[in-house]
Amino acid sequence: STETTSAGTTSTETTSTGTTGTTSAGTTVTGTTETVTEPTGTTTPAQVTSVQCSILPDARELIVGIPQAGQLEDEQDREIFVTRVTRGNYSFGATTPGNSTLSLYDDQFRLVARDLRSGPGLSALIRSFFVSDEADFFVVVTGGNALDFIVFAEREVDDHGDSAADATLITLGVPTAGIIEDPSNSDFFNVTLPVGFFSFWARTYDLGDTILTIYDDQGEIIAEKGDGGPGLSAWIANLSIATAGEYTIEVNGQYGAMTVYNILVEEARIADDHGDSREAATSISVGHPAPGSLGD
Repeated sequence: STETTSAGTTSTETTSTGTTGTTSAGTTVTGTTETVTEPTGTTTPAQVTSVQCSILPDARELIVGIPQAGQLEDEQDREIFVTRVTRGNYSFGATTPGNSTLSLYDDQFRLVARDLRSGPGLSALIRSFFVSDEADFFVVVTGGNALDFIVFAEREVDDHGDSAADATLITLGVPTAGIIEDPSNSDFFNVTLPVGFFSFWARTYDLGDTILTIYDDQGEIIAEKGDGGPGLSAWIANLSIATAGEYTIEVNGQYGAMTVYNILVEEARIADDHGDSREAATSISVGHPAPGSLGD
């Protein structure tokens, strides 16, 4: 990076290949090599106090959940912020009335993600960026002349519970949307079922892959599957439920990719193999066994 000295001169440093993060589209963005030029004569922002960073000590502190206002003086200007985050998924954004670019760098100032106009209007937004460990990140806003902006970093809230104790209650026959945000995430659901046969779906609509696990009311696994449905969807078909009650479903992902899915539990459509009355009886021949099954 090029830093402005007290005399107004500049020195240039080329950044190197950096760390890897996961974006909202589920793709991996790897740090790229670029040269960043610091304009001379810009106003020095407030110095960071609680977040210590040796690379850009004059970067303004951005606390997660507390937006900061700023202004870009011209197209060559940039505003740099530093934020400390812990493990989890985060959104970084720059709300502006005009075109802006938001760039995210790791603690060595290596580019890990960048966005232009993915937010509302002309705003920039980096969604669902997964952070594996506590670290500092630099958030850099660039754009047009005399452009006011609001920059923020927010921790994303998980859409469903991570255990049976805080599972989301779902209804038989009604699909429920979910997202596996990162490799460590699991979503839990509870459903009340009568005695019978049921099918369980975790249907995906992207390249994500799901695993379905079904637990009884004692927390014992009664079924588990990672495929069986269309594409990479998980499908447990015709599972026999012998005792009416509440059952827990766990959905998690494979291969570390973000996964968008719908969870659905429905009664299995099993055709009766033989008649239920004398009039509908199946004809058999002596010496020729006829297989059969009792659905319920």
